[in-house]
Amino acid sequence: MSEGKEEKPVSGGGTPSQELPKTAAFQDEFTRGYMASPKEVEPGYYLFKSKTGGYTMLFPKDGVISADLGHEQNGNFFENITYTGKGKLLNEDFNNQVIYSNKSTTKNIDAYKELVSNKVGYKGNFDNLSMDDKEIYLGKQIDESQNLLTFYYFSFIKSKNDNKSIQFIYTSTCNDKENKCKKTNTEFEKNALMLMKSVKFTKE
Repeated sequence: MSEGKEEKPVSGGGTPSQELPKTAAFQDEFTRGYMASPKEVEPGYYLFKSKTGGYTMLFPKDGVISADLGHEQNGNFFENITYTGKGKLLNEDFNNQVIYSNKSTTKNIDAYKELVSNKVGYKGNFDNLSMDDKEIYLGKQIDESQNLLTFYYFSFIKSKNDNKSIQFIYTSTCNDKENKCKKTNTEFEKNALMLMKSVKFTKE
């Protein structure tokens, strides 16, 4: 960073940048604009606050939000972010696309599940996880190409209280030369599910 940016306060705490955590999320200027605070709310995770004001979720400290790739916002009704990083389990690459919508069409659950399925080429059914404030419709699949394994964990998350929703598409790509990735699949899945469950829609 340049010296001119060293003293710039950041979202959530007004902390000079030289005092910020030495993590990818806070050392990237664009990404830290979404962080509520430099304090971890869970080990290895900060609190992400949508620029729409519509939801919060856990965000990995090693993640960086792309300012260009697919990033889009339309008022407080729509937001599309993609973040990437390196995981700690097997140095895997992770990628997460989160698409927020707040409009009446999100009541058509089947249409949105189909939309998510089409994005990842999924032909199967979704499991349903019901929580106090939301329904999570879950799917997963594995693609294998030579030594690379790509694990897809995806969902349509719908608020029970209003029209807020999220399309959540999380991928972990792992080099499986040593045949460790498939054995770690359950840990990848746990991590993705934790992130999905962490989504909290704000009350209107």
